[in-house]
Amino acid sequence: MTSHCFYITQSSQKVNEMNNNKRISKKVFNNILQISILKYLLSNIIFLRKLFFNLSSLLIFHALNIELFYKSINSKTNNTDRNRIIKTVNFDTTKPLSNFSVAIKNNFLSHISGVNCIGNFLNKNNMILSGGLNGKIKLWDFRNKVCLIKCFGFTKKPITHILSRPDSNHIIINGIEKKILVLDPYTFRKKNCLNINKNFTSILLLKNNPNILFTGCSDGNIYEWDLQYNALKNTYKNHLGKVTTICPLKDKDYFISASEDKTFGLWKVNTTHKIKKISRTFAGSINNSSIPFLDSSLVCHHLKENKIIIATNDLNNLCNVKQQLNGHIVNNFRCDLMVLEKKFLIISGDIFGKIHFWLWNKRASPVKSMIAHKRASTSLLSHYSNDLFLSGSWDGYIKIWQFN
Repeated sequence: MTSHCFYITQSSQKVNEMNNNKRISKKVFNNILQISILKYLLSNIIFLRKLFFNLSSLLIFHALNIELFYKSINSKTNNTDRNRIIKTVNFDTTKPLSNFSVAIKNNFLSHISGVNCIGNFLNKNNMILSGGLNGKIKLWDFRNKVCLIKCFGFTKKPITHILSRPDSNHIIINGIEKKILVLDPYTFRKKNCLNINKNFTSILLLKNNPNILFTGCSDGNIYEWDLQYNALKNTYKNHLGKVTTICPLKDKDYFISASEDKTFGLWKVNTTHKIKKISRTFAGSINNSSIPFLDSSLVCHHLKENKIIIATNDLNNLCNVKQQLNGHIVNNFRCDLMVLEKKFLIISGDIFGKIHFWLWNKRASPVKSMIAHKRASTSLLSHYSNDLFLSGSWDGYIKIWQFN
C-alpha cells in the first residue's frame, strides 16, 4: 500500500514540474515576443521621425529658395536607405541659376571603329569634322538632316587632334603617327607635313596669329611652326619629360606648358629660354584640355586622381590651385573638357559614357550628370551659338545636345 502511494506522489511531482517548465517557457516566449514587437515599433518610430524631419527640412529649404538636390541610394529594406539633401546656396546673384535641362536633338553613327575627336569646320555653324580610331576623317553637315559631305584619311592610326579656325586657311590633323598634316580647307589636299620624328602630344594655335602653331612633343621640347612659310621657327627647350599641355595666358605674348616632369613652364613668344619654372605635382598628369576661363583661370584635367583642377593663370600668381572638382571617373583616359563661359558651365565626359556638368564657383560635385553614350565619352565640342554642344564616343556615335 505504501509503495503504491509513493509512486502516486512521485508521479504527481513530475507532473507539477512539467507544468512549471511549460509556464516558464510560455513566459520566456511571451517576453521575447514583446521585445521583438518593441524593436519593430521603435524602428518604425525612428523611420517616421527621420521622414518627418526630411519633409520638414524640405519645406523649410524650399521656402528659403535654396536649391535642393536629392540622391536616393537604396530601398527601405536596406540599412543604407537615406534621402540625402545636399544644399547649395547661390552666393552670386549676377550669374545664371543652375536650373537647366539638356535634351538630345539628333544623333548619328559617325565611325564604326569609334570617335576619338571632333572639331569645328572653319566658320560653318552646322558643319563639323570628326576623327576616328581607324584614322578616317569625316566632314558632316547637320543643318537639317545629318549628311556626310566627305570622307578621307591619311593614316590607319587614331586621330587625336583636329584644329580649324575661321580666320585661318588650314585644317590641322594630329594623330599617333609622328607627323602633323596641314590640309587645305576647300580641297582637303595635303599642303604640308610637319615631321621631326617625334610624337606630338599637344598643339596650340595662337589667337592673334592663326599661322603660328605650337606643338608639344614627347622629347620635352615645344616647337613653333610658321604655317604660312611651312618652316620651323623656334624651339623651346627646358622640360625633362613629355609635354602634356600648352595653354595661352591673358597676356597674348605669353603661354605656359605642363610636363611629365611635374613642372609648369612660363614662356614668352619668340623667346626660347624659359622665363619661370613652377613645380606642381599635378602638372605631370593633366591632358590637353587646359584652357583660360572667365577670370583668367586655368582649367585642366587631373587624370590620375579623377579631378578637374582650377588654378590661377596670371603672370604674378601662376598655377596655384583655387578649386578642385570631382564626381567623374577618367582613369587616365583622354576625355575632353569643355567650358561654356556664357552659361558658367564646366562640362566633361568620363569612361562610362556619362557627361557631367559643374557650375563655376559652386560646389565640387556635379550639378547634373547624364548617361550619354555606351562607351567612353572622349570628345566634346561647343557650338558657336552656345545653345548646342556635341559629344563623341568610342561607341561610334556623335550626339547633338540642346540646352533648354
